[in-house]
Amino acid sequence: GTFIIDLAPAAQPGEQLSIVQTDAAGNASTAVDYAVPSTTVPTSPTDLTVAADGSSVSGSAQAGTRVDVRDANGTVVGSVLVGDDGTFTVALSPAQANGQLLNVTAVDADGASSLPAQVSAPDITAPSAPADL
Repeated sequence: GTFIIDLAPAAQPGEQLSIVQTDAAGNASTAVDYAVPSTTVPTSPTDLTVAADGSSVSGSAQAGTRVDVRDANGTVVGSVLVGDDGTFTVALSPAQANGQLLNVTAVDADGASSLPAQVSAPDITAPSAPADL
């Protein structure tokens, strides 16, 4: 249910945007107005790596920001403050180990959030054994 739209030219702080969703048949939703924040937002986290067991996400982000990791439903499954060296490791609870798409954002002290960076959790869960043989 998440999306990212590349704007060309880039929207300017304080600018008003109108967002409409259109389906394949051409039916359009009601427009939703969005005010581009007038503050600078942190850059998106980079160099994302999910632990082989899905228990954590590591990467780089602006020092002092908070990194939030959200699952595909938008639920925060981990948060941590980025260290002075710009690196972080977020413990995930519960572990994400079934190929889930995770959204990772950096949030500054004013609550401004970066665009989400996305990473997939490893798929390490074996399928169920065959039944009714």
